Amino acid sequence: MAVRSRFLSIADQGVNSVSNFALVALAAVASTPVEFGQFSIAYAFFLFFLGAGRALVGETLLVRESRQMTAAPGAVMGAALTFALPGGVLLGVIALFIPDPFRVVWFALAVAAVVAPVQDALRFIALAEGRSDRALLLDAIWTVPAIAAMIPLAWAGVGAAWIVAVWLGGAVVSLLVGALLSRAVPRPWQGMRWLGGHRSSAVRYVLEFSSLNASTLLVWVLLAPLLGAAAVGALRGAQLLMSPLNTVFASLRIAMIPELIRVADSPRYRRRLWELAGILSVAVVLWGGAVLIIDGGIGRLILGATWDGAEPLRGAFVAQYIALAGYTLLLTMFRVHALDRASSRMRGLLAVATLALPLALAVPAGAIGAAWGFTAAVALASVAGIVLLVRSPRA
Repeated sequence: MAVRSRFLSIADQGVNSVSNFALVALAAVASTPVEFGQFSIAYAFFLFFLGAGRALVGETLLVRESRQMTAAPGAVMGAALTFALPGGVLLGVIALFIPDPFRVVWFALAVAAVVAPVQDALRFIALAEGRSDRALLLDAIWTVPAIAAMIPLAWAGVGAAWIVAVWLGGAVVSLLVGALLSRAVPRPWQGMRWLGGHRSSAVRYVLEFSSLNASTLLVWVLLAPLLGAAAVGALRGAQLLMSPLNTVFASLRIAMIPELIRVADSPRYRRRLWELAGILSVAVVLWGGAVLIIDGGIGRLILGATWDGAEPLRGAFVAQYIALAGYTLLLTMFRVHALDRASSRMRGLLAVATLALPLALAVPAGAIGAAWGFTAAVALASVAGIVLLVRSPRA
């Protein structure tokens, strides 16, 4: 039963990721380059708000409620809704200043910025309750019909707004089904009381997320004038080759946190932890090895002209993801044992190092220096995480 639950949890994370990937890919097919540019900017805002809400509500729920669910579903939904509303309003306000042909894309993502976090809360409720089958059902209800409807629309070139609208419709249906299954509606006041009871963890998690994202965004902005657009494009291209592992690592972490919490006081905990470490290691070895043996023909098929600059950077990014596997394992352990101060220190160090080291090494060594700077930042944070874990009384 436990194996089935873990499998379904991981499958749910995969379906959720496919939904987001399909939205972006099909919006690109359906729209002009200018419209897709507008969509991409609005979608970046949307992803930030969704990720911050997931850190504030979803991770807090998994860490604090997976052992014994005491929070009312309506309270969790209410917390997600309350936190999502300002982001949706901000996107809506920005939409008012966007030229008319593209304004509707911003408005559609403004609505999605409110709906998607509440649907996400229902998914996390199911995971915390050990009902990974329900989480998978909710994401399947959203993803499968939406993609089936988006594909013909994309090939018809209807524009990004219609793609977002169909995707959003799937989210609304999933939300309604989840609310019916949970027999709950969002209760914002209860949600604020629930978050207030866990404010230490909730605030830490959202600050960790925000600082890391701000640091990553800022370092790319600063690298552009330092290295030039071509070199930055090469860095992003090499990073893109390894990016599927981001989904794998995040999916495993979210899926395993509630499982590990439930067995933390039993001998099964160590076995589960070794399983997670083994899966992370195998994923890095297989995918990293595949990236390293890509030849020029396949590389240019994937990255186009960017391949020539990205090719010599592959080794640095494979090394980064080896370190990131250890970092993911440490962060999972910190969440399982509620070592919030340790996780904040490790992730805070990663935010600072991600900003400082690529810039410092880019000055003497160019793009390859920046690539190894990203790797060094993750490795440094991972070593610091090991030290923090060993020194913890709950290690």
